Amino acid sequence: MDEVLQEIPVGENLVIGGDFNGHVGVDKKKVHGGYDFGDRNKDAESILDFILTFDLVVANTMYKKRDEHLVTFNSGSIRSQIDYFIVRKGDRLKRNNCKVIPRGSLTSQHRILILYLCFKNNTKLEKIVGAAGLDSET
Repeated sequence: MDEVLQEIPVGENLVIGGDFNGHVGVDKKKVHGGYDFGDRNKDAESILDFILTFDLVVANTMYKKRDEHLVTFNSGSIRSQIDYFIVRKGDRLKRNNCKVIPRGSLTSQHRILILYLCFKNNTKLEKIVGAAGLDSET
């Protein structure tokens, strides 16, 4: 994936979303807004190193939310945040919000995560909503 990202020009919009199976935790770092659910685990270190290398940020840690709007995985008594949207650090003005739909789910365990983005298109402003884990045809 490193080679693919290196080929994308810095001025291009970039959004990576999915189940990363790592808990980035609540510690603040250059790639992290500090609003997360749970503790950092060993799997998160490679995710955070990747994000630092390409000057990206974890979008869903940039917004203060109640726990129910942070938890992306819920299975019985296990609740965690392992699904993320990762975007370029410089695209801060394009991000309006990122949250979990608490009552919606993509599978029996993963909740829908939505990232709100705004882009200028000539004279009008377009609002694009993306949901992690959904095919582009749905």
